[in-house]
Amino acid sequence: MNPTASDADWSIRMPKAAELVADRLREQIIREEFSEGELLPNEKEMLQRLGISRPTLREAYRVLESEGMIAITRGVNGGARVQEPSSAAAARYTGMLLQRLGVTLDELCELRATIQVPSVGVLTERKDPTHTAKLKALLDEQAERNASPERMARTMTSFHQMVVRLAGNRAVTVFSDMVELVFDAGTRNLVRRQAELGDHDMVDAAHASHGHLISLIEAGDPDAARDYWHTHLIAAGQIMISELGPDSPIDVLGR
Repeated sequence: MNPTASDADWSIRMPKAAELVADRLREQIIREEFSEGELLPNEKEMLQRLGISRPTLREAYRVLESEGMIAITRGVNGGARVQEPSSAAAARYTGMLLQRLGVTLDELCELRATIQVPSVGVLTERKDPTHTAKLKALLDEQAERNASPERMARTMTSFHQMVVRLAGNRAVTVFSDMVELVFDAGTRNLVRRQAELGDHDMVDAAHASHGHLISLIEAGDPDAARDYWHTHLIAAGQIMISELGPDSPIDVLGR
């Protein structure tokens, strides 16, 4: 009997052995049964433990390596070394997904403001001097004129990440880190382009804005801090949008 469309809808794809192995190892890593930087047992031991073939194990390792869960090294001391899940790995995948969906830079800027502005309010209400000290340390790094464009862009991105991280919501921090790491590619390009022209206006403006935010946090005025930071984020986004256009899709591949 030929299968009907209804039959096809109920079909079940059995997972491959490599997927099952990857699932098992992924769960062990997340549950911290293996420590960060720890080498997984050697290939021979893993094959005996799991009762699988070498190609199946290597395919499972390729899956985990693509997810950033392990790093494969060659040589006498090589093997599969555990890596903790990171925002950077998630950002790479998220960035490609956003690019595939055609999400625009304008939309990313809007999301960025939605995440960061409430965090600024939280910091200002707490008015914790240890928080402002960490932000000031990043501000000092931004003032180093001898730094490479890549490092200068990185300190700018780090400041935005720190604002959210200090607010203390870990879930929001993960999403913020992902957004900032996607946004960071555009920041690096702009800073590099301006450095080639001997123009530091954007970097100087960012440094001044970040310093003013710190002052508002220390003054303990949440409304003023939120309003100012929203204005700053919109202005920063407009600089990038003016270079690429509001409907430009996100390009994490750098093409």
